[in-house]
Amino acid sequence: MGYFIKELKDIARVTEPSKFSLSSNPNFVQFESKVTGGKPVEITIEVIGNGLVCIAEGSGGPLDPIKCMYLIKFTITESRTKTPHVFGGTYKIDNIGGGTFYMGNSAVQDLILIAENLKNCLQANDFMGRNFDISIPLVRNDDGTLEKGTTIKITAKGNGEDYAFSLTPDVEDSYKDLFYEHFIKVTGESENVASNDSFSEGHSPVELHLELYKNTGVFPGTDSTPDDRNTGSLVTTLTKSYANNPLWFNVNILESKDYSRDFLKDENLWFDTGTVRDFRFAAKRLVSAKNHYENSLFYYSDVLYLVNGYQRNLDTNDLSAYVYDTSEATKAKPLTTQPQLFHIKGQAQYFNFLLSDAGHNDEQGGNLGITYRIFSQSGRFLAEKVMHAMPKHGFHAVNTIRLDIDGAIEEYPTAGRVEACLSRSLPGKDNYIAVTEPLRFRILPSCLYKVNDFAFLNSLGGWSSFNFAGTDQSEFKTKTNTFFKTHTPDKTISSELEAVYSKDAEEQFSVQTMPITRDVAGWLRELSASKAVYELSTKRYVIVDDLTIKPNSKDDLFRLEMKYRYSDIYNAK
Repeated sequence: MGYFIKELKDIARVTEPSKFSLSSNPNFVQFESKVTGGKPVEITIEVIGNGLVCIAEGSGGPLDPIKCMYLIKFTITESRTKTPHVFGGTYKIDNIGGGTFYMGNSAVQDLILIAENLKNCLQANDFMGRNFDISIPLVRNDDGTLEKGTTIKITAKGNGEDYAFSLTPDVEDSYKDLFYEHFIKVTGESENVASNDSFSEGHSPVELHLELYKNTGVFPGTDSTPDDRNTGSLVTTLTKSYANNPLWFNVNILESKDYSRDFLKDENLWFDTGTVRDFRFAAKRLVSAKNHYENSLFYYSDVLYLVNGYQRNLDTNDLSAYVYDTSEATKAKPLTTQPQLFHIKGQAQYFNFLLSDAGHNDEQGGNLGITYRIFSQSGRFLAEKVMHAMPKHGFHAVNTIRLDIDGAIEEYPTAGRVEACLSRSLPGKDNYIAVTEPLRFRILPSCLYKVNDFAFLNSLGGWSSFNFAGTDQSEFKTKTNTFFKTHTPDKTISSELEAVYSKDAEEQFSVQTMPITRDVAGWLRELSASKAVYELSTKRYVIVDDLTIKPNSKDDLFRLEMKYRYSDIYNAK
């Protein structure tokens, strides 16, 4: 929940972004007026003639001369800037352009042609075309058929003074009535459209500035009321012009690409995953009208948390279901989408979770640990163990531990299935209560497959591992670059005529999985987009060149092949 400045709390309605979101996907905040700006300009211009007017001059006798003229010119003037835009008809094709439109053959009164050309001329004008929808509705005849109309409909794309204008004939005052009787008929109100928009308050131009701050130091769940200590460091300012319509910003522009490598340690200890970045934003309204200037801070966001992860572009970017909130009774999800996996002795398995803790600074707040529930192959419950317990105040916003499944089932040789979940003990209590959903593992005999683990930074910002226990192979080749030396009399049998200038080495590895289910194949497809992959046997960062899987509806089990290389290579240059 954000924080409005008291005096300006009623100027806008804010649709807040997700508090926890993934860095590679957008997370939007939207601002809109609490009071609508009234009905937008909507007028019609009906072409009723070709503007030809003939007037008898003199005393009114039958022999008085007749004066004929075309009343086909008018001016549209912007209400705010007083900028005029002149429009006029012509019967000469060479004169078409700018605000001049073609009237057709002077001997024929083609009202449909005149209306269409006037509409096109209005659309081509910068002010009219940018700010108004301009069209000619079709006309339905009595017999149900449709034909082109002669009435131009003009509707503003917004409201307020920026969309107001006046339309006046460019004729002598005594001829103005004749202009409206012989050329066009204007219906509707285009001038008196003062806006009651709560954000612009009738002023123009108005801008919305969004200042982004990082490193606020606020732990998730603790008090984030803005003050000098938790505002953070200004990174950038986003700006948009306000036109009496809702404005949105993507606040996830501070990409989080960080992560910790502590998972490479062969220890079953909790560590900071390092994949989260905290930030907040402040919203300001800037009014720079001729008669009014204002630069007002009106809103601070809550502290938001950006997690180094990714998902499909159109999926909702909200990680709230994966956050364990100590003040809520709802179980959270572990920070992964992995299905049930097989486990072989010696494999690395990881558990990750997001923490929101209002009482994080309380050193007597109880412990968090991992509860292992052990079952036989048939599903019979065997035992429950709590391991890796640590005081709650020692945890971070994102936490990871390497599970000790082998140690948990050591006393139970018939163990066939293990569930691992985060659990909590209250102060002074020994019993632990599950606070997250479990990760599930099926135990396989170690004689069936080897262990060849790879760790991936998963889509939700935690670490996940998978055992590529199938066939593996490698390809290594070198390329030699040489140069030639001059053959001179002092050369011997051991001399160099062609010598090595440099050598380039290319190396690629290929590994396969054991047979896997459709659910696991889908999860690995998601992991294939990870930018951080490590070979755990060597603790090397690897670059995945290709991860191929082609499941089809006829298959129940699949094999996946991954081709990769190390980020370093033999350098013989």
